[in-house]
Amino acid sequence: AEEEAVAQVAFSLSSDTNLWQTAFSAATELAKLEGKVSICSDELPGERVSHLVVTQEPRRTLKVLHAISRGIKIVTAEWVLRSFEARRWLPTEPYIALQPSPVPGRQLDGARFFLGPSLAKFSEKQLRDLVHVAGGVPTAQARAQYVVGTNRKLEGQERVTEEAIISQILGETDELERVPPSQPPPGAAAAETQEEGDGESDSEEF
Repeated sequence: AEEEAVAQVAFSLSSDTNLWQTAFSAATELAKLEGKVSICSDELPGERVSHLVVTQEPRRTLKVLHAISRGIKIVTAEWVLRSFEARRWLPTEPYIALQPSPVPGRQLDGARFFLGPSLAKFSEKQLRDLVHVAGGVPTAQARAQYVVGTNRKLEGQERVTEEAIISQILGETDELERVPPSQPPPGAAAAETQEEGDGESDSEEF
């Protein structure tokens, strides 16, 4: 099979420390052999990342959501381990953990979102960045089509949840699911007690 271009490899394996250490070491050694490949140590996969390594049953972590949004290949750790044995980066097809999005960077298709204060799953910055890389537009409420994390909406606007945005990015739904008018934002009740920082842990599942 034709060899695939590997530019930078990132990891979302913190739920399995032993596997992370083994796969990270193998990838680092193989990257040294290849010369042109680097290992990403950033909190989130950026533009240079070509592959994200996950467990056999990947969680919906922020890293995974960013990788899906960017069209990054999401592969199991087995790909790294077998590649290390072969002393070259193997084709990823047998090791795909999540199928790539057919519309990377366009999952939210230019939709405009106002991000309110009562977010349950993300910090405001996390959701803003995620919406942006998935092709949405975080904006002021007066310009928004959708509002999230608030009860307040203007005429013609629809309320959606963070979960609806996640499902849209993952391709689980064809369109954003609206919130019934009487239902409060999921984060409203917990907003006063949720002071846990940005929650940017790799192991956080959404």
